[in-house]
This record gives sequence, C-alpha cells and structure tokens, in this order.
Amino acid sequence: MHRRALVLIGAMMVLALPSTVGAEGDEEKTPKPLEERNLWRLEWANDAFVRVDNAFTNGWSIQRHSHQHDSWQEMDPSKFSAWISRTIPGLGDGGDRIVKRGSGLSQVMMTPEDIENPDPQPGDVPWAGALGWAESWYAFDNQRLNAFQIYAGILGPYSFAEEFQIQIHDWINADQPLGWDNQLKTEPLLNLNYAYKRKIFTYGTYKSGFASDVAIGGEGGLGNFMTFARGSLEWRFGWGVPRGFINTADPAGYGITFNPQEGVPGRFCIYFSIVARISAMAYTVFWDGNTFTESPHPGLPYDTVNRGAVFGLHVASGRFSAHLNFYSYSELPFESVNPVTDLSWGNITLEYRF
Repeated sequence: MHRRALVLIGAMMVLALPSTVGAEGDEEKTPKPLEERNLWRLEWANDAFVRVDNAFTNGWSIQRHSHQHDSWQEMDPSKFSAWISRTIPGLGDGGDRIVKRGSGLSQVMMTPEDIENPDPQPGDVPWAGALGWAESWYAFDNQRLNAFQIYAGILGPYSFAEEFQIQIHDWINADQPLGWDNQLKTEPLLNLNYAYKRKIFTYGTYKSGFASDVAIGGEGGLGNFMTFARGSLEWRFGWGVPRGFINTADPAGYGITFNPQEGVPGRFCIYFSIVARISAMAYTVFWDGNTFTESPHPGLPYDTVNRGAVFGLHVASGRFSAHLNFYSYSELPFESVNPVTDLSWGNITLEYRF
C-alpha cells in the first residue's frame, strides 16, 4: 500500500482510540454510565457481499456520535453548532425531544464492471473515489426526527481509493484493478443534506418486548457530490426495538450519518427493518463526471427517478450493537454497456459505547 495511505490509516486509528487516562496521568476515573458514553461506529459496505463487482464497489466510515442530551445548551455546543441549531428548521429541542451530534470520516469508490481493463471505458461508470468528513446535528423523539449534515471532501487520487482497493484485492486474492489511471480528477466536494421522518404506526413495548412501527420520511441533498430528493417508507419489527428510527448506513453525502435511537439497548435485542425508497437524482459527480475541470469520463445517461429497498438485521446488547443491511435496486439507474442487471451491495456496521 502507498505510504500516504498507511499514514492516513494510522491517523484514523489514533483518532478513534478513546482516552482512558485521567487528568493526572494515572488517576482512575469512576466509569461513566452507558447513557453518558459516546457511540463509536465502524461501517463497511461492499458489493462483494452479494458476489458482484461493479458501480458502487466499496465504502467505509469511522464515526463518533454524542450521547443524547435534553437540549443543545446542555451539550455546551460550539458557537457554530449553536448557530446551526438555531438556524436550521426542525432542530429545536422543545418538549421531549433529544439532541445529538455526529462526526465521521468516510471513503466511497466506484469502478466499472471490467476492472482488469486498463483502457478508458466511456460506456460504463467511471473510476472514482471520494474521501470526506461529515458533521451532523439531529433532534428527535419517538414520533418525528429532523437532521442536518454538512459533508466536505475531495474527489480523485487524494481520496486514496486506488491504494485501498489494490490492497484489499491483494489481501483477498481478487482480480487486480488496472484502470485507476482513468479515474476522475481531483476537485473539492461539498454537500448539504436534510432529513425528516415521522411515525405513522406504533405497536407493542419498545426495548423490553415485541414492538413494531412504521415511519415515512423524506431527505434531500444539495451539492456537487450529490443533488437529489428521496422519499421512504420504513418498517421495524422485533424484540427490544429501541425508541427512535432506522439508520440505513447510507454513504455520507447520499445519506446522513446519525444514531437516531434513544437510550441504550437492553440485555438482548434483535429486530428487522425493511425500507422502500424512491429517489430523484439531479446530479452526482460519480455519473456526471468532474464538475470544475475537464473530465476524463464523458458521464453516463441515467434515470432521474429510481426505486430501491434496504433490508436490515439488527442485534444489540448493552454497549455493543451490530447491523447488517442489504441494498437492492431492481434496475440499474444508469445506462451501461456491462451485462449487470441490478445494483446491490451489503453493509456491516459495528457500534460500541466508550
């Protein structure tokens, strides 16, 4: 792996390690209750989980989410966060609503179907990688949720997508990707995302028994990473279902990185989720090509409207949670010369409260 990629991984590992040393160096602190511990999350998405290798091929994210607070003032926010909470509609902390903050580093990569072809492939998706940082603010109760996110990143060689894919394929003895010389050029990425969800049905006892709920939602993104609007219908059911909403673990920019659940999971929780979606895509750098410079890829014609579904399995106990999500789009939203007829991938999410 390239030296700069190794340096990046080392820096992320240092950032992800929680501090366990007191102000005096070796003085022990009284352990915090789980309710007052921040949640750390590792996400990995890959189409190899469904035995394909095209279009969206890999993504990962390391995130930190604050424990819940009854108000933004209680969280002691920075001046910028305080301004966000006052300015963005829906982020008010009145009534029984709780508020949280989230931060995360993520990488997303796209490749064409034939990864062993070193030549340009204008009839397929471009070689592309994006590395970015997301900051999110969200307020919710068990009936409605509002969330806002700012994503800033970089497209092109400095996303380190080439180094990561080559190394991963070397580890798993997969075909070596040979077309990264044709990847989209370096340029900055900026996206603003907003989401709203509301429950329309609830049943059972949350956290300690069987429960089920249904929510409707809407989300939009504006920026040179992705500009889109999306509607969804979300269903959760199972034992130990937490109060709050589903986290579908979307790649940052296409979704919001948040932890929209109240409290801490019980001793044993297992539940399922099904999300039906319809999206209207106005622009995405992955299919349209470079925004500010001459693109090495001409872009792909794609359907403005596409439909898909996300199927999830969720297990949790106390400070640990694990989530499996499977994304399925019955038809490719773009025109491509490759023979693949669907766009699918899987996601594994691990969470721990430090």
